[in-house]
Amino acid sequence: MLSNTNGRIFGGYLMSRAYELARCTAYLFCGRDSRPYFVAVDQISFLRPVEIGSLISFRCKVAYAAGWPDRAFQLRVETLIHDLKQGTVFPSNVFEFTFRSDHKPIRKVVPNTYRGPTARTLAHWSRSMHVRGCMESHQWLAPALCRGH
Repeated sequence: MLSNTNGRIFGGYLMSRAYELARCTAYLFCGRDSRPYFVAVDQISFLRPVEIGSLISFRCKVAYAAGWPDRAFQLRVETLIHDLKQGTVFPSNVFEFTFRSDHKPIRKVVPNTYRGPTARTLAHWSRSMHVRGCMESHQWLAPALCRGH
């Protein structure tokens, strides 16, 4: 079931799709012959509900990686709602995941700038930061267009 009792896309569905994209991005970031593994869900922000029939996309970035010898890195997945009539895009959700490389050294990725920094450690990021050397993956979804599924 993709919808909740209010007729909106179920948040758990969005989270599972965000996790799938984060996992794929983790493999791309770690490179060949590495097996990154999931460590934790750090934070989930529900900014705007997704109505049934909406066109949505996901964007994933490596937000922070201290580099070798620390093998942990954090990924940020944003869910975006596209209004094709108005030509606008609105953020819906932000998911933050931590992964770890199994054995292979990973490159360092640190934020260039912050807007509205949070009180958390450097490993956590603000919603609008820019990342130097980030890897980005995109995934488009059509299921939100299918009513009654």
